[in-house]
Amino acid sequence: MLTYIIFASILVVIITIIGSLGHHHGWDVREWPKAIQHSIRRKFLRTQPKMSENVDWFSPKKRLAYETPKAPIHKGTPSLPTIFVSIASYRDSECPQTVVDLFDKADHPERIFIGLVQQNDTSDIDCASCHINKGKITSAQCKYASHITNVEIPYNEAQGPTWARYIASHLWQGQDYVLQLDSHMRLRPHWDTDLLHMHQLCPYPPRAILTHYPPSYHLHKTPEFKDNSIPLTCGSKFNSSNLLTVIGHSQPNNKDGKIKEVPFIAGGFIFGKSDFLQTTPMDPYLPFVFVGEEVLHSVRLWTDGWTFYTPLKNVCLHLYGRKNDSRFWDDMKETWQPIQKLALERLHYILEGKEPSDEKVLIDIDRYGLGHIRSLADYEERFGIDFKEKKVTKDWCKVCKRMTI
Repeated sequence: MLTYIIFASILVVIITIIGSLGHHHGWDVREWPKAIQHSIRRKFLRTQPKMSENVDWFSPKKRLAYETPKAPIHKGTPSLPTIFVSIASYRDSECPQTVVDLFDKADHPERIFIGLVQQNDTSDIDCASCHINKGKITSAQCKYASHITNVEIPYNEAQGPTWARYIASHLWQGQDYVLQLDSHMRLRPHWDTDLLHMHQLCPYPPRAILTHYPPSYHLHKTPEFKDNSIPLTCGSKFNSSNLLTVIGHSQPNNKDGKIKEVPFIAGGFIFGKSDFLQTTPMDPYLPFVFVGEEVLHSVRLWTDGWTFYTPLKNVCLHLYGRKNDSRFWDDMKETWQPIQKLALERLHYILEGKEPSDEKVLIDIDRYGLGHIRSLADYEERFGIDFKEKKVTKDWCKVCKRMTI
């Protein structure tokens, strides 16, 4: 550990010197040292339990290290609200371009702040690195490097998407809006302005969330943004493991400009007022849960008074498949499944009232359980879902086709 700290300190000094030289030569790299020092401090001085150790996956010590005071506060103004983008990345070669796009394609990159959690091997590319070409800035990302808060975790200490998103959510620093995004996306020009405009079209914006499964893009092809159809998170079914899964369904765009309500959020694209991070915080006690976490978080948000709507246009594209990158189930093989099985008992308890085999999975259940504004029964009745009986009795996609709000 001491060797790492010495190495990090030397590296910071070198970067600071480079920054000074860059400023002398006209490069706008004044914000590099601060941002990179932050990244290095997180990487070398914070460690997480390794899979090989006897880890208590349901200990409050897991979360307390990340629930620290926030500084500084980045509130915007009514005319220029700030946006916090929460990104969890696992060995993702597409992540760097996602970060670049967030700044380059925004109308106002100065209002964009990113909380980035990278779970990488030493050979994996760094999402937060700045791109310089012969002394010229090739991305707004370089100019706003200080707007990126970066946590780096070794890939073999990862605990699945919900844990990484939980950490990323605690990098929020008071920004007005939150966009939770996957790390393999392509953004559309004016995405920030478009999202804010569409959010104001929702029936009650203070408790509205825009969400959907964005259309796909393809590697080595120029991204194409089309708005003739919009994917909705309106379908669902219970799989062979008795978990309700969300099914995306594309429908012709609403030419009358009406926003459509849907039953589910999509974990890779959630946009709304930052209040939802406070009312319904990400659950840190769902290690390695991948299928089912979107439904659980949807029900928690909905019972806390949030309502979900589909954007009127596609502001980003998503890479589905990621055949060239590893996922945690590829790297951890047999070790993650018993832990996930136990974590799913927490999900079944919240949604079905089914008692777990070990009470420790119910830790902090009041904090990360259902809300108190609307009931689970209300959710099931509105959307035609019976979690106990494993039935879906209403086709909400058909409801959306005739919906006007």
